[in-house]
Amino acid sequence: MIIDHTINFNDIKTLVKGKKIVLFGAGVVAKKFIKKFDKKQISFCLDNNKNLVNSELENIKIKDISEIKKKNFLRNYFILICTTSFNEVANQLNKLGLKQSINYS
Repeated sequence: MIIDHTINFNDIKTLVKGKKIVLFGAGVVAKKFIKKFDKKQISFCLDNNKNLVNSELENIKIKDISEIKKKNFLRNYFILICTTSFNEVANQLNKLGLKQSINYS
């Protein structure tokens, strides 16, 4: 399944609907995003790589994806996928019950 994963910086406020932003991915794409976006609006990053969990990217904490299962996560956060493995991450999030454009983009 191919998902359109292009996003315009101006559309982010509309997408997140007042929620806090979480980046999924802690590599080159996330680093580029952070440099172009207001870092203060990003709560933390999620990553599948256990070697990166509990470290930081540009002074932003990297957490395990188990954070998604915590109470009120979906009410409080919107995930922006920042990786070249967009489709794989989107499928992973879908399997966890998240919905594109509602919980992530």
